[in-house]
Amino acid sequence: MIYHGIRMKLREGITSQQIDEALDCLKDQGRAIPAVKSFISSTRRT
Repeated sequence: MIYHGIRMKLREGITSQQIDEALDCLKDQGRAIPAVKSFISSTRRT
């Protein structure tokens, strides 16, 4: 099994809507790629 982690630092000026859209896109990819058996998504916005 391979574990893969991604951490992102967003540019200043990104709106909450843009963040939500990007995270939704990543979640969609996790659901669409057959090799991905599970994924966890979370955010810490400061």
